[in-house]
Amino acid sequence: MRSANCTPVSHPTLPPTHQHHMWDAWDMAAELCLSQLPSLVEDPNAEFQPSTFFTEQLTAFEVWLDHGSEHKKPPEQLPIILQ
Repeated sequence: MRSANCTPVSHPTLPPTHQHHMWDAWDMAAELCLSQLPSLVEDPNAEFQPSTFFTEQLTAFEVWLDHGSEHKKPPEQLPIILQ
């Protein structure tokens, strides 16, 4: 968004997430999906393997909701899920 000179707004205000370390996990998940493209183009019978990234992040968030408390730090998955 910053590269397009856009500033998203939320109420209540969310902390900055553009340098959150979870982006590294997202980059890896995207890379795993994109790495399948050559074989998918080469072989019409090849089957795309969808990423489990969001399922894993939602599961981790669900575990935090079930076992977290206001005294623990917020879940790391939340910024990615909200994005």
